[in-house]
Amino acid sequence: LLLAVPYYGGTVTPEGTFQHYQSVAQNHDLGVFVYNRGPYLLDVSFFERCAEVERIIGIKDSSNDYDFSREVGIALSERFVILSGGSMRRHLWHWLWGAQAFPSGIANLVPEVELEFADCLDRGEVAAARDIVVKYEEPFFKVMVKYNWWESLHVALKVFDLPAGLLRLPLVEPPLAHQQELERVCREIGLLA
Repeated sequence: LLLAVPYYGGTVTPEGTFQHYQSVAQNHDLGVFVYNRGPYLLDVSFFERCAEVERIIGIKDSSNDYDFSREVGIALSERFVILSGGSMRRHLWHWLWGAQAFPSGIANLVPEVELEFADCLDRGEVAAARDIVVKYEEPFFKVMVKYNWWESLHVALKVFDLPAGLLRLPLVEPPLAHQQELERVCREIGLLA
């Protein structure tokens, strides 16, 4: 289970947060990942405590705090699964400090790009992995973050001719220009035939 803290806005204390994760872990048979993201960011000592709880097996670190990522990797990568949050670019840094995997948006659209990236890291070819980030992810993300991220994911599904469904309010259909721009960029960088 990948769990964000209830009251997503971050209004709970570290102790309440710990007790929440501990309670879930003690009442389920599944492994639990603690989702560390703003606006509620937790320190390394919090995760050291979590690592002592049976079935709390890891962290998804979406903190955007590279010092924290390094510290948690040094402290816990031998006994805790560390997932990098969000992108190949972030994973390059996290990988250096022991992160084992990352969930990512592009993998849902063009999995072979991210598989090649992961293979490069497995082979220790960090420069080749970096080149994949520069060639594919940087231009793709530049368009994606220009608009609302969640609406952009909806557009990306359409560009890749995948089922997108309907957006639910408060998200609204992005302008056609957004889809055209994303499609153009994806063709230019070779993500679309």
